Amino acid sequence: MAEANRVPSPTPGLPAKPPQLHLVADPERERSIDDALADDAYVGRGAVIGALLGFGAVIGVVGVAGSLSGMEPGAALGLGGFVGFFGGGGFGFMTGAAAAAARIEASHRSRRPEERR
Repeated sequence: MAEANRVPSPTPGLPAKPPQLHLVADPERERSIDDALADDAYVGRGAVIGALLGFGAVIGVVGVAGSLSGMEPGAALGLGGFVGFFGGGGFGFMTGAAAAAARIEASHRSRRPEERR
């Protein structure tokens, strides 16, 4: 009788090669769609908060740096807004989403297998 993980040889007389890829499914680790949607909402919330914080932080840092370097306060604030819009929001979005996703993954890894449902 052939082994369960062997593929029948297409050429008689030659040994069959084992399959190169295996699909591994663990029904104990499967999650419901509600859990997945809750995780997605958490990552989206972290991304939006990160974008707002990044925008505000860049406006503040660039605005203060511009004012200290001799720019007029309005021009420094305008430069900070420009850099914040094109750089701070994207960086904050990426950082906030990555931090939220890392927290979710760490919480899933820290649970025992019977609690992962």
